Formats: sequence, C-alpha cells, structure tokens
Amino acid sequence: AFAGKSANGYRLALQDHELIPRITEPVFDDVLQDEGTAIKQGSFTVALFAFSDTIRTPTYQFRYQHKRFELIGYEEFSSNRFSGKTVATSANYLSRKVEISLGTIENDTSTTSTKKLKPAPLIGIGDIGDGLQFTPLTLD
Repeated sequence: AFAGKSANGYRLALQDHELIPRITEPVFDDVLQDEGTAIKQGSFTVALFAFSDTIRTPTYQFRYQHKRFELIGYEEFSSNRFSGKTVATSANYLSRKVEISLGTIENDTSTTSTKKLKPAPLIGIGDIGDGLQFTPLTLD
C-alpha cells in the first residue's frame, strides 16, 4: 500500500496471490521468511525458503517504476543436503550482470564467475507466478 497524501490512510498499490506459495500441509513451514523481507530505499524485498533435498532461499527485489512493481534484483543461496554442493546467485537486472558462486559445505572456498544477462525488459511482479518455481536468469 502507498501512504495517502492526506489523512485518508493508504491506498492499495499491489495485491499478488502467486509469488508467495500458500502452504496447505500443516507439517510444512511457511515459505515467507521474516528475515530478508523488508522495505528500504525505494524498493522492497521478498525472501522465501524451500526445504527438500536442496535448501533454497530465493530473494526478490522490486521497485515501483513504469506504473508497476518491477524485478530489479534476485539473490538465491542453495545447498544440496546430500552432495554438499552450494550455489550462490546474485543478479542485478538494472546492470544486467549476475554473479554465480559454486562451492561445498565442506569448506569455505568457492569459485565465482560474473556473466551478462540477455537484454530484456524488466518484468513485473505479476509475471513471476510461484516464487519457488520461477527461473529468473537468462544468460547472454
């Protein structure tokens, strides 16, 4: 919601029912993480958590521009519980760059590569769908 200019309170700016998947099984934890979900410096982040054979923590960063909320950043850390392999991804859609770090949980070493993203218009929050199923990287 955006704050109104008068004492009228707030006006609805966005309502999305897909980005944060709803959990229907009582034994599963909520995928929305309090830590990492925030509003700051003109943008907001949504941090998710998925636990299976691979633990994943995708975080989306959005900014209101062009009369909609657009994805400007994406970060994800994943760790395979069986192999111990880790992948840390950090994408900046404004600069069209992504850093990918590969490592293992056995030690603190990793190899990092920087790649360019294919030129494309920024996508809106409504185009993402399920935040745990979305693949936001298209490398050049």
